[in-house]
Amino acid sequence: MISGFDAKRIGASQEALTVGHVPAGMDPFLLAELAREGQPVAFLISDGQRLADLQQMLSFAAPEIPVLTLPGWDCLPYDRVSPSAEVSARRLSALSALIAHQKKPHAAIVLVT
Repeated sequence: MISGFDAKRIGASQEALTVGHVPAGMDPFLLAELAREGQPVAFLISDGQRLADLQQMLSFAAPEIPVLTLPGWDCLPYDRVSPSAEVSARRLSALSALIAHQKKPHAAIVLVT
């Protein structure tokens, strides 16, 4: 699908790899192709808005692959305000899904800010 890209070769690697310089708009297709090789894929994103956009694009590009999102905190470190209950619940849900994934590995994409 992507010229010059061999997902099987990357998936066969025994060490963690970093893939960079992906053209704009190809992120969801690249992540889906990597995840279809059977290994979980982690993707670091700069902010929460891009995370939500990529999650929506992945639901189109690869609806069969589960996407786990670990959203950033909605407060600053050492702030007197606690994180919202919604963000805390979403983070706990993602972490429990990662624990379940460790017990029964399968293809998945993890999005982290």
